[in-house]
Amino acid sequence: MSALQTLSDVYLAQSRYADAEAVVTRALTVQENLLGSADPRLAPSLLIKLARAQRLQGRDADAERTLGRALRIAQSAAPPIAPSVLREMAELRRVRERWADAEFYYRQVVVLFEAREPPEPVELASVLASLADIVRRQGGRPGGHAAARACRRAGLDAIPAW
Repeated sequence: MSALQTLSDVYLAQSRYADAEAVVTRALTVQENLLGSADPRLAPSLLIKLARAQRLQGRDADAERTLGRALRIAQSAAPPIAPSVLREMAELRRVRERWADAEFYYRQVVVLFEAREPPEPVELASVLASLADIVRRQGGRPGGHAAARACRRAGLDAIPAW
């Protein structure tokens, strides 16, 4: 299984999105046969890769359905939900310029990252930078400035200076 996941990563890096989708679909089929179609271990890895391959081919609706499935599986698992599922959902919403939806998912990711022990400041800073950008695009509500300041405190310099 690991070989298929590695091959899909290579295809994604080479912009061979249809090939990546085929490999991930094959790996997903194997996993579903072994674990069942609703096993929580499917969501964080394979379904996210499948959705990413679909999105990069311009098939946003398919990616959204795949991420919706990943989110349902993750929600049925023991808490907390894998931040990777929510982050990918936020990214899809950002790409589709659905700012309020993207903000909703990014805020959930922030809560999960802040609750981790030990915290992951680089990942948190990256999510906060994305959240700050989304807030800015919606008119720069005051929370956007707080997110930008938090990004700077976490050491992420590549954010807009408002």
